[in-house]
Amino acid sequence: MAQDMRHTKHEDGSRRFTVDEFLVPQQIKSYFSRMAAKFRQGSHDVADEWDGQAVAEQDAYSSARAHILEECRLIHPITYDAYNLCELYARSKLTKLSVPILRIICSLFEVEIDNIPLKLKKPYVQLIEELVRSCSCA
Repeated sequence: MAQDMRHTKHEDGSRRFTVDEFLVPQQIKSYFSRMAAKFRQGSHDVADEWDGQAVAEQDAYSSARAHILEECRLIHPITYDAYNLCELYARSKLTKLSVPILRIICSLFEVEIDNIPLKLKKPYVQLIEELVRSCSCA
């Protein structure tokens, strides 16, 4: 937890905690010991507070994750340079592209091509077809 405090950031990239707010492990342990003792003595306000904080943290995590996934997803049409890959796939014209272009497209979309022979076109076309099938248009 103490390590997390030093590295946790807001969505905009700024630090969540200042250096003055960093806690050492013993301080964190003491805090939770006190809260657990209060809870055992019947103070359920602490549990409600913890539940509220947990819900808020989970919401923040979920919204940040959803935002990242939205930013990273493929957007229709999938294009490279002047090539509309969705349209080429629909018309079965991906085989018209040269192997170097197919390799560049695979690299651009971070498709693993290290084990594919340089001169074979079909494996690259199959990888790009698989990529395009994940598009909303397919």
